[in-house]
Amino acid sequence: MAETQQQYVISIMCRDRVGLVYEITQAISELGGNIADLRQSVLCG
Repeated sequence: MAETQQQYVISIMCRDRVGLVYEITQAISELGGNIADLRQSVLCG
């Protein structure tokens, strides 16, 4: 039987700072997650 994989969409809005993407991706990795797609946008400033 094929293993079922769950997919989630995560949206984060916050002030930019050094290491932010690293911290988020590290947390996902520690939970056994995998990032299939990553998009970043600067909304202002």
